Amino acid sequence: MRYRALLAALCLSTATLASCTAQAELTDADVLARAKADNLNRHVSSAFEPTAQVLADADGSGVDAVNRFFDSSDTLVIAGPRVADQLRAASIAVVAHAPMLTMYSSNRSAVVEEISRLGARVVLAVGEVDLADARGQLTVIKDPGTFVALGEMTAFQFEGTPVASAEGAVAAVAALDPARPSYLYPGWVTGGEPTDDWTSAQGRGHEKAPAFPVQSKRDADMAPVVIASNDSSIASVATARSFGASVRVMPVADPRYSTDTLAMVAGLADSPLIALGQQFGTADGLREKIRLGEATTSELPGGGGVVFPDRTVVGVQVGEEALGDWRAADESRLIEGIDQVLDEAAAQQSAVERILGGRTTSALVVPVDADTPQGLVDALVRETGARGAFLFLQVAPGYQASDLVRQALGSTHVSVSLDSGSLPIASEDVTRWASVLDEVARARSLPQKALVVRQRASGQVSDPQALGFGSPMVQLVIAADGSATATATAAGSAQDAARAVFGEVTSDYTQAGGQTFFGWVSPATPGGGESAGVASADDDGFAQLSPRPWLIIRG
Repeated sequence: MRYRALLAALCLSTATLASCTAQAELTDADVLARAKADNLNRHVSSAFEPTAQVLADADGSGVDAVNRFFDSSDTLVIAGPRVADQLRAASIAVVAHAPMLTMYSSNRSAVVEEISRLGARVVLAVGEVDLADARGQLTVIKDPGTFVALGEMTAFQFEGTPVASAEGAVAAVAALDPARPSYLYPGWVTGGEPTDDWTSAQGRGHEKAPAFPVQSKRDADMAPVVIASNDSSIASVATARSFGASVRVMPVADPRYSTDTLAMVAGLADSPLIALGQQFGTADGLREKIRLGEATTSELPGGGGVVFPDRTVVGVQVGEEALGDWRAADESRLIEGIDQVLDEAAAQQSAVERILGGRTTSALVVPVDADTPQGLVDALVRETGARGAFLFLQVAPGYQASDLVRQALGSTHVSVSLDSGSLPIASEDVTRWASVLDEVARARSLPQKALVVRQRASGQVSDPQALGFGSPMVQLVIAADGSATATATAAGSAQDAARAVFGEVTSDYTQAGGQTFFGWVSPATPGGGESAGVASADDDGFAQLSPRPWLIIRG
């Protein structure tokens, strides 16, 4: 954890060995307590809101951030749509302490209006920027796009710095230091690195680039904590940095993602805080997530306080035959049977991880009803928890949450999967189960729960748009199940049929909007490649599905 690593570094430079040992043994609660003290022990200018604020930046232009941080500015950097141009513009803007905007064909008027509001006199245009009809006493400098021009325009010497991936662009911009000018360029693009230098520029008609004025930073170390995620715009992050604010980047726009991300905002639910991007939701919602994260006393299997994204859950469906055996078995044989299926789930998890990479966690999906023995559910909860796996209790949507189910849901790793077979699913039943999960999670200070809705056809849920129940404690997952449609004997045909169902089902929700994650129920593979009736991870094509399935159910 970065925050814990920072504490360790400070310890080594200032403390005794005994003190360092104590630092190394810090619990997550200790880390959060110290982070909270650090976050609150700072003076923030009264020019900022006294509590959390989300700058939506819906068009990706960065206008909202410029409007928040800069009342006026003589200079402005505007980038075109290409990521390479945005990285270059950010590199210049941070060094020059100039705000930055990104111009797309759809937001040109908003960008032009912002030039006027700022009272900018000099604009540096990087890439394809249309300012042909800009009015007033405005000087537009067209960036030559060369490495040499960076130094000529700013009088600073830049160091070329490749960004390894598109996903790392925001973090790279947040790390820009005006005292150490860096020229960010997309390292994942062949030929993206700067090749020109001052020597090669001579003798070939090189014309020196005009100077771009460098301003002083505005911050005076009185900016609030600023957070971003990988989905924030480069322009908004660059503007915050050019103002002088530090920017803390979360992999996911939810502070409950990990102890590290919660430490970034600990104590700031009712204090100055700026979040860059609409992916953080509303200001009230962000404040609630901070409070919920601080109140949570446990983590999900695999770590963190939110189920998705950045975690693929690979579940094995327990069939009626195995369930019947478990109901009749004595305790030792029951535990043996559960452990066997958990071994299978772990093998499937490893297979999926080899294909997708990233963080994966195993799971069991087990049907329960009013006749399910207490001892069976207790054993499932105990054994899955001991193995660090999720347990999804599969119930009919109309089933009323019994004391048995509620008690099981009191465990961190237990969630619910709704399955009606091919019958319609009333959105009211889904919302009711979401309320049950929300109630249990809040009452017991648990991390987020998942509510899986297994759907076999488009339109099976009565009103998909009504499922936006909006609780930060419950993550809706639509698991598209095309196994009933995939009746062909050839594996490829079965997979094609299942993928078609996946596309039809997910379109109901991608069109409805909102934050919904998706799951894939693998069709059984005829012939080889199966173990205990579970489809092979190597042959059902889930890696090519779009949108990406974060839950994969096999068997």
